[in-house]
Amino acid sequence: MKKIILILIIFGIVTCKKETSTNNNVLTLNNKTYSGCFNKNKLLKSTTSFLSDSLFYTIENGILYLQVNLIYNCCGLIKDSTSIEEGEFNVFISDTSKTICPDNCLCNYGFKYSISNFFQKNIHFAVYLKNQGESKFKLWKETDYIEGLD
Repeated sequence: MKKIILILIIFGIVTCKKETSTNNNVLTLNNKTYSGCFNKNKLLKSTTSFLSDSLFYTIENGILYLQVNLIYNCCGLIKDSTSIEEGEFNVFISDTSKTICPDNCLCNYGFKYSISNFFQKNIHFAVYLKNQGESKFKLWKETDYIEGLD
């Protein structure tokens, strides 16, 4: 009787390990990189209109890259966070600066998110922005990745 109970316990442990190891099909954020005004040595200031906001993705070597280019006040103190749910990848960007910027200048804040395990999925990307002094995030831009269309 003890052998049977021991075999059932071992079988249960092996089964649990298999379940947790097959979890690699979940949408995964691998890395974040920042460019533009985040690099203090490459501070880009402009008052011209050639800069524009953008949200797009590319796929390279089995990795999906979500690129966010936010044209924002160069004095902003920009922070980001992400959340991943079934079929949803949300980015939250907020200006945490406590001071008013005396300059009228714009900067390109670049965010690049490296995402794996996106095959055989449809993903809705939404970026929410909370400007300085605001209490709530507002939808800034959104796009979709539809499996088989790219």
